[in-house]
Amino acid sequence: MCICCTKIEVPLACRVTLKRFLCFLPGLITKSSVARRYAVQKRLRTQTIYEDVVKEFGYPIERHDITTADGYILTYHRIPHGRNHSRGGSGQSRRVVLFSNGILLSSAAALSSRDDLAYGLADADFDVWLGNYRGNMYSRRHTILDPDRDNLFWDFSLHELGAMDLAASIDYILSVTGRQTLLYTGASMGTTMFWVLGATRPEYMEKVESMVAIAPVARPSNSFLVNNWARYYVLHTGFTTLKALDYHEMFPYRQSVGPIVYFMCNTLWLKTMCSRLLNIFGLITGQDWDMKRLLEATKYGPAGISTKVVLHYLQIARAKKFQQYDYGTIENQEYYRSTQPPEYNLKNVTCKAIYFVYSDADLIAAKKDVEWLSEQLPKKPKRILHNVNHLGHVDLALDKNVPQLLVKPLIEFMRNLPD
Repeated sequence: MCICCTKIEVPLACRVTLKRFLCFLPGLITKSSVARRYAVQKRLRTQTIYEDVVKEFGYPIERHDITTADGYILTYHRIPHGRNHSRGGSGQSRRVVLFSNGILLSSAAALSSRDDLAYGLADADFDVWLGNYRGNMYSRRHTILDPDRDNLFWDFSLHELGAMDLAASIDYILSVTGRQTLLYTGASMGTTMFWVLGATRPEYMEKVESMVAIAPVARPSNSFLVNNWARYYVLHTGFTTLKALDYHEMFPYRQSVGPIVYFMCNTLWLKTMCSRLLNIFGLITGQDWDMKRLLEATKYGPAGISTKVVLHYLQIARAKKFQQYDYGTIENQEYYRSTQPPEYNLKNVTCKAIYFVYSDADLIAAKKDVEWLSEQLPKKPKRILHNVNHLGHVDLALDKNVPQLLVKPLIEFMRNLPD
């Protein structure tokens, strides 16, 4: 039987031992009530500090709460205009762009450096919205469920991020701005969410003018992390075991991560080890990553994710099918009336225009997988910005040349997109 379809039964003695052990892994999981209260206080304090940083850069920032159909309360951030523009009128003249970041990241990561894409788009007269998927540090709220006490809060996969969160976000943003359509930009998991939305709720494609996919991910079967059976087995077994032990939130936000990364990656005798560690996981390809950008990003991350989302990615990769979450043969019958989870129909992603930004050197969003995705879409995406072809997955955010290679050309490209 396929391992991704098999439930792992963990003996009680092992459960107790592993739970005690996992309590000593800082930054991985929060369980005690004291830790929960402290974590909530830190999240609120960090959000205020982060918004103050944006204001110090000279930009306005707004906080918007969006409630999904299933009760999750998502906090989105908005930069309605650039530094040299007054708000003026109703704001309907400005084109709206929604940006969704990758896994374990929040809107803060997209605004941590002055030369980030969001600021450039705001200065180019865009109304910029930055998303926070359910469960991350800014979207750990629900109308009924408590994320620190109710495991049901974490019972979501990639499916809900796209079909529920993204749909609610688009409706809310268009309602607030008075626009009929918006531009969508996603990075890594932010693109996966869009493919899910288009496949399951194709009517939303009429609300999107164009989509720019940075390091697009749908079926990561050739990703470095899972294209080897041993690596896949270790990852899948580890996350399945954690889920069986009722650890449903992975890598919640910890304020201590920044200083640890600074020590590891900015200390002369550890710098090489830090670089090699990122290289081993296929995240970077060279030595040109910007230490300042890395340290700024780690101030606000990792931002947390559901264990089920990670398992969903692993299932898709192993099955080599872009499909819904696999509960196993018996439970699939209950959820889908089939022994196998249904595949997402990418032919429904009928967005007017889709543009891909990717690198042949990216070991996470591997070239073979990107080409496969391109063939599944009804309109072949146009590849743009070939000058980033030497960058790895995280290099696309942290390389010191990103402002010149990616950000400025992308802003100019989006500025010239037809309305």
